[in-house]
Amino acid sequence: MMLKGRSNLAAAATLVAGVPTSMMAPFYHADTPTNLRNGIYVFNVQNERWTVAHNDGGNGLPFRGAGDGTDPAQADPRVPWKRDGSDVGFDNNTPQYDLQIYTTNTSTSTYGLGVEARLIEAEADLEAGAVQSWLDKLNNLRATVTGLAPLTDPGTANGRVDLMFSERAFWLFARGTRLMDLRRLVRQYGRGSEDVFPSGSYFKGGTYGPDVNLPVPTVENQNPLYASGIACLDRNA
Repeated sequence: MMLKGRSNLAAAATLVAGVPTSMMAPFYHADTPTNLRNGIYVFNVQNERWTVAHNDGGNGLPFRGAGDGTDPAQADPRVPWKRDGSDVGFDNNTPQYDLQIYTTNTSTSTYGLGVEARLIEAEADLEAGAVQSWLDKLNNLRATVTGLAPLTDPGTANGRVDLMFSERAFWLFARGTRLMDLRRLVRQYGRGSEDVFPSGSYFKGGTYGPDVNLPVPTVENQNPLYASGIACLDRNA
């Protein structure tokens, strides 16, 4: 239902109207076997191969909160994090910021939240030009979390879209929706991919590439449908 709502804004508000804001669609995890562990926690906190990003690639959002993103007291409460002293990641160089949404390798993760139903309704309002209703829906959600101040209308169409997708990014952080939302900004809102995805110099060397979706694994070449060109393969947004 959530996927349908995100893809068809004209019918989205009706489709998700009955979803309670408190709804959670869970993934349950276990310590054994190891492939049932919470992968986000494992790769971020245990293996330190991932760190919480902050303003990446010029177009990234300030996911670690106000300022330069080094003070956990200034974190957005929807994306809590911590850093242990001068901890660095597995490359022994990159500062390591540990996400606190999931705190153990058995923490339940979610692939659907009722909050997203309200965000879908808000986006539908924005598309329909109902700016005050859109803003009210966003602020009604923010009022449920201590430390989130009310939003004000940016006053422009582009500014409102930016705010809409920023709110989606923070509410749904680490729930698997961000890549899809970036692609929607290109496909449905006419943004240039270089204005949506990280671009320019990469902090560890080189530059960000042009891909707007995940590359096809090399092993897929063994699939005769893929190799023959029968399979649908669209690398565009």
